Amino acid sequence: MNLRRRSVLLRVALLVLVPLIFLLGLFTYTMTTSVSGALTLIRSKDVMDDLAPPVASLQQALTRERAQIIVYGGQPTPAAQAALQRQETATDGTVASFTAAAGSASVMQSASAGSEKAIAVLRESLAGLRGLRAKIADRSTGGQQAFTDYSDLIGASYQVLEQAIIQEGNSAQVLPGIAVIELAISNEYLQQESALLNGNFAARAFPASDQQAFVRLVGAHRLLYQQSYSYLSQADRSDLNHDVNPQAANTIAALEDRLVANHSPNSAPPVRPAAWNAAVASLSAQTQRAVGQAEARLESGARSQANIKLHETYLAGGLGLAAVILSVALSLWIAVNLARRLHGLRDSALEMANVRLPDVVRRLRAGEDVDVAGQVPALDSSADEIGQVKAAFNTAQRTAVEAAVDEARVRRGISDVFRNLARRSQSLLERQMALLDGLERRAAQPDDLENLFRIDHLTTRMRRHAESLIVLAGDSPQRTFRDPVPFVDVLRAAAAEVEDYTRIRVICRSPAALASPAVADVIHLLAEFVENATTFSPSSTEVRMTGDLVAKGFAVDIEDRGLAWATTRSPRSTPGWRTRRCSTCQARTGSASSWRRSWPGDTASGRRSARPRTAV
Repeated sequence: MNLRRRSVLLRVALLVLVPLIFLLGLFTYTMTTSVSGALTLIRSKDVMDDLAPPVASLQQALTRERAQIIVYGGQPTPAAQAALQRQETATDGTVASFTAAAGSASVMQSASAGSEKAIAVLRESLAGLRGLRAKIADRSTGGQQAFTDYSDLIGASYQVLEQAIIQEGNSAQVLPGIAVIELAISNEYLQQESALLNGNFAARAFPASDQQAFVRLVGAHRLLYQQSYSYLSQADRSDLNHDVNPQAANTIAALEDRLVANHSPNSAPPVRPAAWNAAVASLSAQTQRAVGQAEARLESGARSQANIKLHETYLAGGLGLAAVILSVALSLWIAVNLARRLHGLRDSALEMANVRLPDVVRRLRAGEDVDVAGQVPALDSSADEIGQVKAAFNTAQRTAVEAAVDEARVRRGISDVFRNLARRSQSLLERQMALLDGLERRAAQPDDLENLFRIDHLTTRMRRHAESLIVLAGDSPQRTFRDPVPFVDVLRAAAAEVEDYTRIRVICRSPAALASPAVADVIHLLAEFVENATTFSPSSTEVRMTGDLVAKGFAVDIEDRGLAWATTRSPRSTPGWRTRRCSTCQARTGSASSWRRSWPGDTASGRRSARPRTAV
């Protein structure tokens, strides 16, 4: 296929679609099915291999210890106590083995969230085993409670195995695996029946409460056995039928029926202990053997499934790698052909974006005239799509430069209007302020002087707004100070330009001064901050301006209260108190006349003023 005669659209489509189809199709399938399934099966196998043996040993040890505790509770003889102590030692060994296996690196890395939770519950329960034994020894825990506690421990161990099987995530393996665990739990209920009866044999009594508990265990044992049998795989069911002797199962059922029908609470259970224990031991061993074979088959199946998944992963990975190599080669071949023709267009676009257009903008901001035709050289175009892109780019860059020129002209005109209006207002306000100074000096009545001060402050604010317009117009207010000004005077000057100057309290104990070129700008900036503080705080509260030297200069804090907070609260302990920090100052001390006459003034108009003049 000769791509030189094809359109750019086809080339781009081939460049994008070929890698996309191969990568998304093959690699998505590989990552989501093969790798994920294989890792899940491997982790489940690792958890089962590491935890199944110690958990089985722990279950057997706890079952024997529970039986010994029930016998010791019914007949606390030295021989029963010695047998219980030996069993406790054996149980401690199995607990240590399980703890080591559960804390191993392979289990911690492979266990799922459910397995981790089940392991944590079992370890927490085993941590309280010593306390449980102590309560049983000092008779603070009854036999029934001890029986329940040990049964809960064994049940928690079965939860660990069940979560390890659920981790596989394959319903074909999970349901038979759960059935195996339920078969083992049904055998555990049989062990609970035996432990309960052994206590009654030792006490030579079968009270109604124990009989009711025995009836519940019999029902749970038979129901769970039937349910698990129906969900077992064909191989597990065959092993169970082969291993479990029907005669032993019928014997246990007959003895259970006799005990369930017993109504003599003051006499011993109506079965012989030797016959009962022999039947239970026989049936339990047979069931446990079938469970062990089923668990081994589950582990073997998980290992086989993991190997199959790994082989699928290798195959899919190889195909995906080949597809990626082919896609990359094809993409490079197409990209090289496109790059040769787009290289010139790219260089022109980069030069326009990085050199020409920024230079035009810089010159326009400096007020220079720009020749649009000279700044936008035309690119050579052709009949194909790339040539059409070049032509469109020629139009786009010319339009961009023309728009920048027009925008600069419009902004320049607006700035001239702002500057003209602001200069007029500034001139009138200067004259008005000079007139107010004369009136203030001649005023004799305190009320008249106070009203003149208010007008003075309003005029100062108007002048500040006019100077802001001058700055926005790109010009300078042309107001300077001859000498450095103490920061306390800078703060007070800022406060004087605010209408509610009487609410402002200035605190500045530093003798430091501010360089004269920055005085006007700093006063204007602080005045804006202080005006904001007075505007958005309750009128009955004061605004504090605090200035002092810090490690790297002079810091100014402006503090006010928010509108939503009561004015009677302490500003430092109330959340409504707000603080603004600036790198300069703020002010208010008594009335305006107490400091205004001592202000050094400015030299903007070539004369010394009796009041502060501010600038942006």
